[in-house]
Amino acid sequence: MRADQFLVTDEEYTHTAKEMSHHSGPPTEVLPSNWASPVDYRQGTMHVRVELKSTASSKGIRWLVVFGQPGVYTCGTQKSMNGPGIYEWDTPVSKYSCKGDGYDFGAPPKSITYVIRDASGVKVDSGQPYAGAPDLSLYYPLEARVTVTMVSNGATYVPPAPEMDASVPDAGAPDAMAAPDAAAVDDAGQDAGVWGAPDAEILPDASMPSAPGPEADLGTPSGAAHGTIVHGQGCSLSSRPTKGDHSAWWLVGGAAFALWRRRAR
Repeated sequence: MRADQFLVTDEEYTHTAKEMSHHSGPPTEVLPSNWASPVDYRQGTMHVRVELKSTASSKGIRWLVVFGQPGVYTCGTQKSMNGPGIYEWDTPVSKYSCKGDGYDFGAPPKSITYVIRDASGVKVDSGQPYAGAPDLSLYYPLEARVTVTMVSNGATYVPPAPEMDASVPDAGAPDAMAAPDAAAVDDAGQDAGVWGAPDAEILPDASMPSAPGPEADLGTPSGAAHGTIVHGQGCSLSSRPTKGDHSAWWLVGGAAFALWRRRAR
């Protein structure tokens, strides 16, 4: 593991129609327990590399990577894919989209989910209006090898060993090292664990910058040990008090007690 980057997962798998659009599992690597120190990855970048080995048809897809923690998850940007090849893209942590309150960016994810959508961004699920619906065999099975790497702020991603490219054309070469998408938006389709959830909006592709969409208002974030989500500002770290800082609650309680005593008089 390098000091400025580390591998989160390296998985070769077959995505089947039985799984629908979501393939989930724990990270394949032993991860640092603290992503804030001694190296701070909370303002860094997630680099995704997908070696798409086979597809069920010529239908184009979009690929999305989701990090999950209990009760909350966060998504990177999508990448368009058209047939077998190697595709790479970056998402700054500051551009993640969020679902739920309290995702701790200073801690590792408990699960990683790969979400498959059609070329326009609709999840390829039973009951969804994806291109070619209801024929899931147009998209599944597909075979892929996926690596996800966290890179610290200001560091440059170092590609994996050449053996990953074995006899697969580099379909992502033109934009493999392109600048990350500056407009990742909230995934309103509940992408981490509810495969049948409706899509309220279509996300932009990682290689097609567009104006950011509004974040869903999911309430006030709860404190987290290494930083909290601030809705409406992407998934940036919050300056709010952490779980160990209860001074704000003491102030509120003290004010309420003083008001009660005044009324009691």
